Amino acid sequence: MTVKNSYERFLDECGITRELDDAVRNYTGDLDLRDIEGVSLRKSTIHGQGVFADKFYVAGYGAGWASLNGKRTIIGRYTNHSDNPNCTVMPTAYGIILVTLESIAIGDEMTIDYRDALNAAD
Repeated sequence: MTVKNSYERFLDECGITRELDDAVRNYTGDLDLRDIEGVSLRKSTIHGQGVFADKFYVAGYGAGWASLNGKRTIIGRYTNHSDNPNCTVMPTAYGIILVTLESIAIGDEMTIDYRDALNAAD
């Protein structure tokens, strides 16, 4: 019996194929690649690249735009999934903001539950 990781369970739950997931992950046509102060991309133990805190964040802090004016940013593109995320996303009139759910130390990976991202995009 194969044990599925958190992300594989999410894909199954939402009916998303691996092929569609790969296509979305690899599509960069909608990226706003401006640097976002306070975060950086690094190799993730979860999957590929991840978004990491470059400064200490307190709970409830808006860490940066995941999408802005209809374009994903590096936060929206590279934040990895977790069943126990330390961040969530909040829709606004201009886009979607990554918001911390708890304090995050410098060097920690910032994660969301992708279900929240699907709901924010609706």
